[in-house]
Amino acid sequence: MKMSRVLALLISALVLATCLPNGSAFAQGYRFPRTRQVKVYFPKDGDSPDPQNNPSNLQPVTRLVNLAAPLRPAVEALLAGPTRAEERQGFMALDVSGLRIVKVAVNRGTAYASFAHRRGTGWAGDLSPFTFGDAVELTLKQFPNVRRTVVCVDGVTNFGDESGGPAKKCPRF
Repeated sequence: MKMSRVLALLISALVLATCLPNGSAFAQGYRFPRTRQVKVYFPKDGDSPDPQNNPSNLQPVTRLVNLAAPLRPAVEALLAGPTRAEERQGFMALDVSGLRIVKVAVNRGTAYASFAHRRGTGWAGDLSPFTFGDAVELTLKQFPNVRRTVVCVDGVTNFGDESGGPAKKCPRF
């Protein structure tokens, strides 16, 4: 009888040790999730409910990103585009063909996102840069420490401007 109790205790301890992450839950404390939900914005088919303030009809979808550093993964998710299920719901990819992230950072309440086109690529349409800039801005502004945004493409902030005016250089960040 005594031996079966000892054996039962050993088996229980073994099961507990293998089931709990990194040993005892008491020693580790509660484990918080390592991801968080963020919103990324894509154009959606149909009329915009607010054409004055949202002419591209940018609507949010959610993604899971790194809890500790969510900014860059959120921008990467934006470049990756909508899922097939989201496309079936009417979401469309942004014109990001040939774009790569140069740098993403937050400094004193301003989120900076710098992108560059790969050689030989550019915007597919006249409105593409504006839609892209708005989507990046909406994605960045969801974070509580972001009050302003600066989006640069190919080293300039006025990347959609076709007026022929001077280029506004991207600030150093």
